[in-house]
Amino acid sequence: MKMNIKKTITVLALLAATVVYANQPSFKQTLSLQGLVFDVVTIGEGSLRQLTIQPTGLTGVNELIKQEIDGSVVGAEVADLNQDGFAEIYVYISSTGSGGYGSLVAHSSNLNKSITPMHRH
Repeated sequence: MKMNIKKTITVLALLAATVVYANQPSFKQTLSLQGLVFDVVTIGEGSLRQLTIQPTGLTGVNELIKQEIDGSVVGAEVADLNQDGFAEIYVYISSTGSGGYGSLVAHSSNLNKSITPMHRH
């Protein structure tokens, strides 16, 4: 009976460690431009992960953005590429596997009041 209890405790400890590890950020970066701050975090391991972007400094809505991504974040930048005087955030994603590809998650400021996703046209 003692041996089974030790095995059970060991298995439970390993499971708890796995859960804690899976909830550790695999990417974390804080970016700022023009008074706006973006905290970019991904959680998870393997090909599917949870990306969150927390904006602060917007005059309207600073709502947390959550999105499932296929792959891992390899970088993030904040810029004003369209030169409208308002920041955009760009998150670069690399998929896993031998046929890997890159993708982009991008959001644009709406006059520093809120941010919305940018889509390809």
